Amino acid sequence: CKKKQTVKVCLNFAYALDEEAKEMVKDEKFKEANAYWEESLAQYDFIIGKIDKNPKKYNKYDFKARNNKAETLFNLKRFDEAITIFKSLLEKIDEKKHSKLYSDIAHCYHGKKDYKQAAEWYEKALKKNPGNKIAKRDYDTLLREMQQDFAKQLAATEKQIEELKEQAE
Repeated sequence: CKKKQTVKVCLNFAYALDEEAKEMVKDEKFKEANAYWEESLAQYDFIIGKIDKNPKKYNKYDFKARNNKAETLFNLKRFDEAITIFKSLLEKIDEKKHSKLYSDIAHCYHGKKDYKQAAEWYEKALKKNPGNKIAKRDYDTLLREMQQDFAKQLAATEKQIEELKEQAE
């Protein structure tokens, strides 16, 4: 995006880059997808800079630009940065709409393999909106992953105990 283009045009361009990157992932072109996400991230930074310089003029684009940036950071596995932005957005929208952001935050913790935090945020999302199908599906996935990890850890511990018993004999 160039300086003379409108924030709306730039936002649409950055979003188009995101969507193209998602298609590349489907085709297993991960390196190319990451390059597109990095470019869209630069676009979102440019857009947010314009918004911050003139918030009255561009306020209607603020939430979308920051939310899209956080989603792009998530796609780049930059979870902590995404979490920070998603949490800051909670203050910018009506509390009735928090369920989606709670779910987004949970996804980030899930990506970090911080299962405890992910579970807490999925529960918040579902408490706020029990009909949030994405949060329900992803919470179920998280619980299955937790069970699988526990089973692997238990098997490894049992194996170590058996090895120690054999060494002691």
